[in-house]
Amino acid sequence: MCIRDRFGAPQGQPGQQGPSAGQQLGAAASQFGAAANSAFNQFQNAVVAEAGKVSGRSIRATYALIGVGVAALLVLISMVLPYVSLFGFHESLLGGGGWFPVTFTLLLVGTVAVGVAYWFTNQKWAFITTGAGSILMAFLSVILTIYSMVEIGVSYLSIGAFLFPFFSLAMGAAGGVLLLELKACLLYTSPSPRDPKT
Repeated sequence: MCIRDRFGAPQGQPGQQGPSAGQQLGAAASQFGAAANSAFNQFQNAVVAEAGKVSGRSIRATYALIGVGVAALLVLISMVLPYVSLFGFHESLLGGGGWFPVTFTLLLVGTVAVGVAYWFTNQKWAFITTGAGSILMAFLSVILTIYSMVEIGVSYLSIGAFLFPFFSLAMGAAGGVLLLELKACLLYTSPSPRDPKT
């Protein structure tokens, strides 16, 4: 028998309750985790497949190359975020002008372009240039951050001033992994000595 409240809306039977907010949140988190795990597995499979297309390219080098590209994009985004905040005035690194932002951006774009060339050609010169260029980007960002902290003051630096070196160091770390792959002889273009002679 349906019982109506004073406003005329039907009331459910006692003891019949829907799922609680905690249960709904738990179910949503479980579904999200499953979807994220599936996406990550698909990404891993794609990396393995891509690495297998090129003779001599390791999976770690492929991951590092992807890391260089993603970090470079984040570095570029950080350069348009507020770098200095002074009395309500905000200015980004790119918006501030000067030789450093222009030079850094050109080097950043050049490093990514060489990385793309390496992705498709697997040439050793492009591989070395990508790794060395990424480390150079990280070094320059640290120099600029130290200079800004001394000359401007930490209290006047905004979010861009902290994300810029962070993402640049991440790019440098990815570039370092590439160079370590070369040092370990895991990536090269010449045939392996173990391959039978034709």
